Amino acid sequence: MYTVADSLQYFVSQKPNALIIDFFAGSGTTLHAVNLINAIDGGHRRCICVTNNEVSADEEEQFIEQGMRHGDDKWESHGIARYVTWPRTRLAIEGRNIKGQPLEGDYGNPVKDIDLGYEVLKANGFKANAIFFDLTYESAWPIRLDNAFDAIAPILWMQAGCKGPIIHRVGKSYLTTDYYGVLFDYGQASKFCEKIKRTPSIKTVYVVTDDQRRYSNICRRLSGIEVHRLYETFLKTFEICGEGGLD
Repeated sequence: MYTVADSLQYFVSQKPNALIIDFFAGSGTTLHAVNLINAIDGGHRRCICVTNNEVSADEEEQFIEQGMRHGDDKWESHGIARYVTWPRTRLAIEGRNIKGQPLEGDYGNPVKDIDLGYEVLKANGFKANAIFFDLTYESAWPIRLDNAFDAIAPILWMQAGCKGPIIHRVGKSYLTTDYYGVLFDYGQASKFCEKIKRTPSIKTVYVVTDDQRRYSNICRRLSGIEVHRLYETFLKTFEICGEGGLD
């Protein structure tokens, strides 16, 4: 962890709001290091970690002999994400071990140019939070029919900066947080745009429409805001064509 923290510090010491992405998260060392750097210099850096949930080769052979398969609860509970990465992240933030006891010792100080005058105790945990997502495959038609918004809601939240609560569909014509908004019913476009303009911290919005003119109209009315169209554009970005390539 200290080697990773030292390496990251070289690049993000002057970027307190940096976003660090680790596509091979393993046990979660990168996120642990980011939390430590933030604790030392007061930064608000974020970290996105991506990992599969594979088990060891020996465990896989043993589970198959027992008649288990990928997707079974016992199999998945021993995968690296659920058995190592997620618990480590949660317990490091809470400052306790797997038995619920306070962690012993301190972290030292990998940021050599900052003298805190005190030790960062492991038992104090971190002033941070974490959220865990399972990536799933969704059928195109439920998404097109606006029946699977919650399945992609975390992706929209991440694209908007991973700040504040996640917007879920609860029967409203539009919803906003302090950082992004979603317009579900174009009939409420005027009220939606007024709300966005009154909230200067909102930099990203999503518009549920297949009509190019409506989408373009929102873009004009919200100049300076990053506007995305759902769901047609979202789906076609990842649509697989008949020849096996990408459209």
